Formats: sequence, structure tokens, C-alpha cells
Amino acid sequence: MNKIKWLYCLVFSIILVSCAGKGYLASYNFSLSEVHQNSKIDTAVNRDYFKNYNYEDSIINIYWDPSPHEFAFTLTNKTNSSIQIIWDKCVIVDEDGQSHRIMHRGVKIIDRNESQPITVVAPQGKVSDFVVPTDHAYFTTYPIKGEYMGWNQAPILPVRDKRKAKISFKKPEEVSESHFYNEVKSKEGKAIRVILPIHSNNQLLEYDFEFTIDDAKVIVR
Repeated sequence: MNKIKWLYCLVFSIILVSCAGKGYLASYNFSLSEVHQNSKIDTAVNRDYFKNYNYEDSIINIYWDPSPHEFAFTLTNKTNSSIQIIWDKCVIVDEDGQSHRIMHRGVKIIDRNESQPITVVAPQGKVSDFVVPTDHAYFTTYPIKGEYMGWNQAPILPVRDKRKAKISFKKPEEVSESHFYNEVKSKEGKAIRVILPIHSNNQLLEYDFEFTIDDAKVIVR
């Protein structure tokens, strides 16, 4: 009897696996191609062993770790005076040229449209943070795989195809492999910009970091 039960379980497991369907994930490679500081172009950008991108001038030293979900960075104040990050003036410009207000670490999603206090970086001090678009936040009461019931943050670039939530009470729709592949590959060669205003010595410095999407792949899982 136990052997029969075991065989039933095995057959049932095989059926589940065969019906599960494939999932497809996107993978992107970025490069920090240009930095504009108050409209002056600077291409002196370095890349470290961990594929983080570094930019440095007389005021800041910043390491970027870009991903399709967020643009993380560690910024060091090289000066002997405090500098300030002006979050309310910071924007992400997506690959289609659309500007998005940002939020960063410590900001509650529900407060994303409120004024965001500046961050003060002490002399020779550093801060680690990230930026994401505020309008990519959404609320769901019927979460699908990878979501939570409540507030979620959509990625900056498409990362998963298997199911996309419809704005309805119906089951999530299936997205074909070819559709997702074309969507991901269409991002290749495009650029995403992060504009990060820094206040230093009574001067507002507008840093414009341009990240090129060098490669976009679809991985079958």
C-alpha cells in the first residue's frame, strides 16, 4: 500500500512539474557612459572589479551599482565642508526620455509624493542610498508571484515575463516568450539618466549621470 501511495505521489509530482511552464527573466548590463556637471561633459568614468561605476571630481567620489530595480550608490564628500543632496530636484529619466520624480531609502511609499528632506553629508563623510521612480509604486490586493499584498515597487526595466497583473479581478495574463524577448531587446542601446543635484559652498551642482544599456538578455528558468 505504501508503495502504491509513493507511486501516486511521484506521478502527481511529475504532472505538476510538466504543467508548471517556463519562466523568463531579463538580465541587463549597464555602463556609465557620460557625466554632465552643470552642462559640462566629463567622461572620466572608472569601473571596478565588482562592476560598479565610479565618478570623481574635486567635490564628490561616487560609486554606482545600477540594476533594473534601482540605482544604488555610495557617495563620498571630498571637501572640508558639508554638502547636501537635494532630493526634491532629483529625477530619473527613463529609456524613453520620460522624467520621473524619485524616492530613496527611508521614504515610505505612502509618502512618496511629499517633499523629501535633504541629506547632509559631513566633510569627508559618505552616504549609501538608492533611487527609484515614485510613479512605479502600486498597491495590490491580489498579489501574483513575486508581489506582496499591499504596496509594491515595479522595476525600472522589465525583469520577469511569466505573469503580468491585469487591472481587474481576473487571473494574471500569460505573456509569450517572443513578446517578452522583443520587449527586453528593445531596451538595448538606450540610456537611463539619474540627475542628482548637490549643494556645495552656496552653489547648486547638477550632476547628470547617463547609463547606457549595453546588453539585454532573456534567461529561461
